[in-house]
Amino acid sequence: KHLASLSETFLAIMMGLVRSKCDTPSEEAANVALFSKAAAALISRKELLLLSGREIAMILCEMSQFLFIGGRGKELDASDDFIIFKSCCSVISAMVAHYPKQLYGCPPPLFNLLLVLLTHLLNTTPKTGLV
Repeated sequence: KHLASLSETFLAIMMGLVRSKCDTPSEEAANVALFSKAAAALISRKELLLLSGREIAMILCEMSQFLFIGGRGKELDASDDFIIFKSCCSVISAMVAHYPKQLYGCPPPLFNLLLVLLTHLLNTTPKTGLV
């Protein structure tokens, strides 16, 4: 019960982590990986925090920008790129598994994230490919 009362604060801290500015792409990839592990843990435990459709949409919108870190003037190496891609996939699979009905209420952020993941895969070349 005590953890459940702190879950909303924890969600806000997680969002602040991925919104913070980092000096290197590796730091950003590490932040995204940490965010995805924490988000997947919260998503899979509904007794700690029952997410609303608005919170799910916010998480999906935040995740859609992760794959554009390289587009912000920073070059990602293949391992960082893979970490970010895998992190996004783990969170979205947890959402589909545990909150399928709430995802019906926010199709634009969901489809945007799926489109970003597909575009990222299609733009991946063998030279810069996912590890």
